[in-house]
Amino acid sequence: MKIIAILSVFLLLLILFIIVKAQPQGRHVSISQHAAMKTWTYWIFGLSLSLFGGIFLFFLQTSFSETVGMPQYLTFLYPVIWIFLFGTAWVPDTGKGKLSKTHQIAGLSIALWMTIIMANLPFAKNVPMFVRFVTIVISLWYAYTWYLFFFVKKSRQNFLVYQTINVVSFFTVIVAISLL
Repeated sequence: MKIIAILSVFLLLLILFIIVKAQPQGRHVSISQHAAMKTWTYWIFGLSLSLFGGIFLFFLQTSFSETVGMPQYLTFLYPVIWIFLFGTAWVPDTGKGKLSKTHQIAGLSIALWMTIIMANLPFAKNVPMFVRFVTIVISLWYAYTWYLFFFVKKSRQNFLVYQTINVVSFFTVIVAISLL
């Protein structure tokens, strides 16, 4: 299961990179807004996020959390995150309207969940000391990007950059811990 989850992460990141390159809209636009520009890119986005994101989430829920020794209260979040994952995957973010707001709420909920996971990793039982330090630094970065998102309006000009750093850092840490 670990190998399939790691492979799904790499495939998902590759597909997201291809979507952004295929539909360049600027740094102020999220990955899902890049995908929503064409029907074929949104189908690829929805399918890849559903499949590869689902596999990765299943791995986190069934294997990773127990192996690393994550707090038990996090297991209650997984069913909700599954709903938000599919909401993010299949509700297009066109930048306008109620569907776009629904997508944005689902996306922000996943970002909050990623922040909670990263903030809890330093306290997990089976995480090496160096990785604890790295997760603390990344958690502080996440807190900084939340501050930028809510309080510094000009920071949205670089939304794609912050979103990419956050997603890649989250997946990288989980994969690195899985390989240790």
